[in-house]
Amino acid sequence: MPDKLAMPDHPDLPRLTAHAVRNRAGWNAYSTEYQRDHGQQLRPGGLFAFSHGSTLLTMCWALDQDHPSDRLVFPSFGLHRIDDEQMAEFQLSYGDWIRLFRANDFTIEDLIEPQPAVDATSTYRDAEDLAWSRRWPAESIWRCRRT
Repeated sequence: MPDKLAMPDHPDLPRLTAHAVRNRAGWNAYSTEYQRDHGQQLRPGGLFAFSHGSTLLTMCWALDQDHPSDRLVFPSFGLHRIDDEQMAEFQLSYGDWIRLFRANDFTIEDLIEPQPAVDATSTYRDAEDLAWSRRWPAESIWRCRRT
């Protein structure tokens, strides 16, 4: 678990935690311990914001494939850990995300699902992935406030 965040103690400065799933938080961002610890690090009114691959992306991307499909390959109910011998994917349904935030004293301010522009390019996604993410949300950005 990360150490307490070193932040100036100023009443006008909200504490911001932005551990993206792609970084250190990837292995435990979905656990109640992770949410609870971030809730304890943030004073009331503090912002908890992070991004991760969308639930829909997870449900459409088989672990043995290079790209997501236009078909569901995993069920929405019972999502948590999806793994094979080479990798593990952690994901929750949107309802489970909401319950997890509420159980740890967060109010959801926004769920942003960015759609790449037609002329967008990427250094880590190819044309097939970009085409998929123009039709369906590939990323979720949560903005939650500590109550």
